[in-house]
Amino acid sequence: IAVLSEIQSSNLISNAEHQEQRIRTEVKSWNHSGIDTTRGTEGILGKGLLLGFALNVGNLDTPAETPAAVHLCKSLMAAGLLTVPAGPETLRWLPPLNVTDDEVSQALEILKKALDSLIKS
Repeated sequence: IAVLSEIQSSNLISNAEHQEQRIRTEVKSWNHSGIDTTRGTEGILGKGLLLGFALNVGNLDTPAETPAAVHLCKSLMAAGLLTVPAGPETLRWLPPLNVTDDEVSQALEILKKALDSLIKS
């Protein structure tokens, strides 16, 4: 009950909804060829802060022996962002409910840079 009280008193549900909208809006604005916009809503799966980014693996330059999501996760980890794959073509994000605007902005910047670096030329 203490956890539920903290979620309510800290407005964590409102924060999760706010951050989800920020993430969806920002990623959509990229119109990035590394995101498969035919899956999910504009390439984003999930709800709240349990999100998956559908990768357009045909546009990403990744090693043939490594699933694109695993390769991207390694690139993100090297850049300071911990995340996990949710299958070979989906990147999962699961930030805490109390994630801040600054933290989301930093994570989005790291994700975009990593995707940019993997686009086939």
